[in-house]
Amino acid sequence: MTEPATTSGTAGIGLGASLVAILGPAAGPGAAIVFGALAGAMWPLAKRQGLTKAQGGLLVLRLVLTSVALTGALALWLEEEYQIPAMTLLSPISFGIAFIGDRWTSVSNAFARRLEDFVSGKGRTDE
Repeated sequence: MTEPATTSGTAGIGLGASLVAILGPAAGPGAAIVFGALAGAMWPLAKRQGLTKAQGGLLVLRLVLTSVALTGALALWLEEEYQIPAMTLLSPISFGIAFIGDRWTSVSNAFARRLEDFVSGKGRTDE
């Protein structure tokens, strides 16, 4: 029996991510966010073993919707902080959010610890 063709999927992911980064801003902000999120969601999908098609589809849908919900706010914040135009950040940010995948708990826990240290004064160096 022949081997399934799914083993060479990571090469297509890299090509798709490159095309999104290059062509994303030309397609419009909404398309840039969705295409970036789809490209980023392929990595967590490829790492999962034993998913059915429905489970894989729900994983991609969840990651894309999370990315769509968070990208705009994060791009605007980065524009305010670092004066980088938000339109140029949409694709990379949506890609990164989806790429993080299910590791959000570790990211949010690290952020919460830093915030807690800052509020309690542990993170300050102005003594």
